[in-house]
Amino acid sequence: MNLGNINLRILETSDFTKEYLDWFDNKDTVEFSDNQYRKFTRESQLEYIKRLKKDDSYNLYGIFYKKKHIGNIVLGPINKIHKRAEISYVIGDKNFWGVGVGSHVISLIIKIVKENLKLKKLCASCASKNIGSKKVLIKNNFKIEGRRKKHVLYNGKWQDTLEFGLIL
Repeated sequence: MNLGNINLRILETSDFTKEYLDWFDNKDTVEFSDNQYRKFTRESQLEYIKRLKKDDSYNLYGIFYKKKHIGNIVLGPINKIHKRAEISYVIGDKNFWGVGVGSHVISLIIKIVKENLKLKKLCASCASKNIGSKKVLIKNNFKIEGRRKKHVLYNGKWQDTLEFGLIL
């Protein structure tokens, strides 16, 4: 796969598809996410896209392979005073798992943050058993800054949450 064909852009309501909605019905996709406890509808997702588009403390990017929407990455909340932001992401299309897309997308968001937003730090968290997300963050030089013991209940099992940071 040519990772050069992966790009990010602000997600629009016109990008919404049934396939996008179906990501959140897949137990593998939501395995390490609070999304496993939510009910997603066309209306709720369109409202989510609209709400984040209006909120200047959030940027919701679609992850696209050529023109195909394969995931999302959220930058926010963006704290302009302390020049930092949280990131969270999902590669919803499982055909793009395990081929470097996650690492590449994080590198793209780092570039956007440095060049356009002039932030000084990015933060991310993940469940301790989320091996893929840990690898993606570590590959992009994020460091573990903390661990919250038995902080999330996913699939009936308590897990720690790892808190990562990257000084830019």
